[in-house]
Amino acid sequence: MTVSSPLLTSKILPESPTSRPPPGTFEAGSAFSCSTLLFTASVGSGVLALPSAAKGVGLGLGLLILLGACLISATSDWILGRAVSISGEKTYGSILGWSVAYTKGRHGQGKRLPAFDAFMAVYQAAAIVTYLVFLGDFVPSVIQVWFDASASRTLALVCIVYLAVLPLSVGSEISSLRAVGSFSLWVMAVTALIAVCKTPWNHLD
Repeated sequence: MTVSSPLLTSKILPESPTSRPPPGTFEAGSAFSCSTLLFTASVGSGVLALPSAAKGVGLGLGLLILLGACLISATSDWILGRAVSISGEKTYGSILGWSVAYTKGRHGQGKRLPAFDAFMAVYQAAAIVTYLVFLGDFVPSVIQVWFDASASRTLALVCIVYLAVLPLSVGSEISSLRAVGSFSLWVMAVTALIAVCKTPWNHLD
């Protein structure tokens, strides 16, 4: 393989990134895994966040922010596509390891990148806080409907953190989350099925 970019070195690039066999249905990099990832992201950042954001800032500004987010996402997908085609890697973790190793090799740094570590820590913390805000709004309402009892929002958030967020955060490998990665898809499918079954179609105009 011939690489014309002067920023890439042959020591980091694989000899034949295109010679690997295609991944299996449930393996990393497969069409099913990529589709599941996109659907899971759309459930969190799309179905839940977009209506709330539009309500808070207005329809016009909400659409403008949505357009900006689409452009950023498209650029990110293009960068990921280029990284995959150049490195031959198939997962986020392997691409990240390849890019960090390449950056260290270029600048001669043997230590970790503190700016990148700080960014990832802040980003992940903000993502968890965002989900906790939605869960704090929904879980007490669900408990009130199911058990006919009022639930404290603070108590619900504390239980969610210690029973769900904390156990899933202590693992050293992100691959340990593959068992629960598609949980939101099943929840949305069950929710849609219940809504269809419980809708009083005979009383609708």
